[in-house]
Amino acid sequence: MMLLIITVSAVGADYSGTAPNVQDLCPNFSGTGFGIINVAYTLAAIISPLLSGAILKGQQSLKSWGTVFQIAGVVYILVTVIYIIMGSAEEQEWNNYDEKEQERKRKSKTQAKESAL
Repeated sequence: MMLLIITVSAVGADYSGTAPNVQDLCPNFSGTGFGIINVAYTLAAIISPLLSGAILKGQQSLKSWGTVFQIAGVVYILVTVIYIIMGSAEEQEWNNYDEKEQERKRKSKTQAKESAL
């Protein structure tokens, strides 16, 4: 029971860090960012029971379930380590794409006018 409480608490901490991080990375495209994250979560929710079923193969022994939970733990730890190493909360430069594109168009129009004179 204690392990279940610790696990659910850890997942809650994970979710409370994911949502603000997407808004920090790309406030102008946070809906798209959340969509991409939800696709990843959904794929994991689809693959997990399929993988568990393949491992268990109708024989639900303690050893088989141990393998299932070990794989889940390794994946969770691996993803967390990758995020700790590569994760960031800095706003991404592509977040302001429209502003940069408009500035580029203004510069090209100014240059075209100057060359025409």
